[in-house]
Amino acid sequence: MAGNAKPSRVEIVKRERLLDAFFKVDRVTVSHERFQGGMNEPRPYLVMDRGDAVAALLYDPARRKVIAIEQFRIPTLGKGRGGGWLVETVAGMIAANPDGSFAETPLESLIREVQEETGYHIAQAKHLCTFFSSPGGNTERTFLFYAEVSEADKQSEGCGLEHEGEDIAIAEFDVAEFFARLEAGEFEDAKLIMAGYWLMAQHAKAG
Repeated sequence: MAGNAKPSRVEIVKRERLLDAFFKVDRVTVSHERFQGGMNEPRPYLVMDRGDAVAALLYDPARRKVIAIEQFRIPTLGKGRGGGWLVETVAGMIAANPDGSFAETPLESLIREVQEETGYHIAQAKHLCTFFSSPGGNTERTFLFYAEVSEADKQSEGCGLEHEGEDIAIAEFDVAEFFARLEAGEFEDAKLIMAGYWLMAQHAKAG
């Protein structure tokens, strides 16, 4: 590859759908350009597609409370410190059309998820970043937000949709306690950790 050009050429040799359920799994045989030039030999990759997600850290500045949720997450059982229960941000999947395009904007999805899980109504949120959750084998992107709420925004109990099997508890933290637990490494949800450190930096700037 001439000069300092970055590789860009990709050739998909074959794509096979192995699982077509809530999670979709494809075996994709692909060849791509190498950093040192030329193409590598085609090789198969397993790729899981579950759509894209939104998440938000909620903060009530009047009460100085960080608002998160806690729920049972089977993949953490036996690995996480919570015995299967995980403290995390509000989060959910962005509704998609059959062709994979968004059926709602990330903000519209977030407004719905915040209402369902915490009972708070938000009209706006600050977009912090968009990141791939596990790019080694998962197509999911997460649109991470920060939103401020007040007691006046609380319109229902939240706690998730029972008909979807959701069992969610609201987890509130005094902001100083939240930062202390964050720095102590007690949280295990990447979304909560990322947004938490962003909030800590904002508080540090404000003095």
